Amino acid sequence: MSGILGKPWRKTFMMSSKLFNYAFVHTLSEAEQDRAYKEHVVPETSQIFFQAALAPFASNSPATVNYQNGKRGPLLMIAGEADRIVSARMVRKNFSLYDQNSGAVTDFKEFPNRTHWIIAQAWLGGSSKLYGGLVG
Repeated sequence: MSGILGKPWRKTFMMSSKLFNYAFVHTLSEAEQDRAYKEHVVPETSQIFFQAALAPFASNSPATVNYQNGKRGPLLMIAGEADRIVSARMVRKNFSLYDQNSGAVTDFKEFPNRTHWIIAQAWLGGSSKLYGGLVG
């Protein structure tokens, strides 16, 4: 095989600032969007995308999830109301797949006006709000 199908993880992808702004930081000011792109966006291999796409067909995939695993650590699934990559609805649906009677703690929290950039938004000035939202 040749091209990307031969060894897809050897290819890299550099997200454009236009796509990054649309997908991750559309609620930030233009200056904050530019700063976030310059400080955080780096080329990435395409391996993770292929692993995720093939996970349903390979039980040994690193992306395979055991929803009934009662021996795993606690899992907090967070969602941003304004997320354009993984909608809050999708995260809530994923949360519902986990066996709530397995013995492992699983929780879901949706944050208003947050994007897929939610973790960086928390660290860049809103961590007390994020933490307060989790425990409150």
